[in-house]
Amino acid sequence: MKLVVSDDREGLRSSIARYFQGANWQRCQFHFLHNVLDLIFKKDKEKVAEEIKSIFQSPDIYFALSRVKELVERYKDTYPRFTEKLEEEIEGTLSCYQFPALHRRRIRTTNCLERFNEEIRRRTRVIRIFPNETACLRLIRASAIEQNEEHLTRKRYLKMDELYEGENQILKAPPQESVAATA
Repeated sequence: MKLVVSDDREGLRSSIARYFQGANWQRCQFHFLHNVLDLIFKKDKEKVAEEIKSIFQSPDIYFALSRVKELVERYKDTYPRFTEKLEEEIEGTLSCYQFPALHRRRIRTTNCLERFNEEIRRRTRVIRIFPNETACLRLIRASAIEQNEEHLTRKRYLKMDELYEGENQILKAPPQESVAATA
């Protein structure tokens, strides 16, 4: 396993560290964006959201980190809690830059997993009451198998050949300074 994408939950992070040793962790950019925007006044949220999105749409890690430094400089006096959180936690959202550019859009958020969870909710809502736990697990397992078969037979979600061709170059983390160290 090379990458785990999740939200920033302490239990998830400790489980990832324990059971997926050596895997990169990508914090969901969508959830991070909404978490940091809670520290911004309503009148500035739209503008700051666009600036943070520009970080996530950067062509490479170096440009992204330079955009972070610019944001920290611009808002350190107005929103100190925001800039502190940005400096401390942004790097977890930029792990996708260690993978091919074509993969980044797909692996930067938990959208795929959330869509699958919504499908399970939709199917269990129809049944409403299960005779036992095993029946519920059987439905979820069938949904997971169906999802897996779709991924195997339809157009590829991610083209893995690009990842494996340059595996040694792509999966090495680019030399990067800590955002906090550069500020």
